[in-house]
Amino acid sequence: GQPAAAGAQGAAYRELVLSRDGTQVMAERVDAQTGQRGIWQIDLGRGIGTRLTPSSDSEENMVLSPDGTELVFTSDRKDGVGLFHKPLTGGAVTTLVASAERKWPEDWSSDGRYIVSVTATHRQLEILPMFGDRKPFVFIDTLAFKDEPQFSPDVHWLAYVADESGRYEIYVERFP
Repeated sequence: GQPAAAGAQGAAYRELVLSRDGTQVMAERVDAQTGQRGIWQIDLGRGIGTRLTPSSDSEENMVLSPDGTELVFTSDRKDGVGLFHKPLTGGAVTTLVASAERKWPEDWSSDGRYIVSVTATHRQLEILPMFGDRKPFVFIDTLAFKDEPQFSPDVHWLAYVADESGRYEIYVERFP
């Protein structure tokens, strides 16, 4: 109901992710002067924003773990692009997946076991298991453009937008 003043002047925010308890927003902040993107955590009660990924690298597109304690995001690092992990309770940023091709995390399953991402061509949906060897695998690979995949709450289905028919429609696939 009420607007919450948060963040800083001179920056644009995009890719907002609201915490499940509604007290925090994770946001991709674009610096107006440098164009660099960073991931910020904004405390809505206090109106204070803090950069979560203190780095000179550009970070974007994030998903928040179901319990709200972890973040996975895309970043361009000196040694390549990939998916990175950051505990929100403190701790260092670690590499989950190093890749020659950009990937954007789109959803984290409600059971915390899987992250679905879209590849740079938007032709593949990849699944990153958050257990075991954490090796990503291609779930869907077609010539159609795909975007915005989301797991069902029971994690038995994966919905996404695709242009298989020549127009954008919603598709649902059994998972896994």
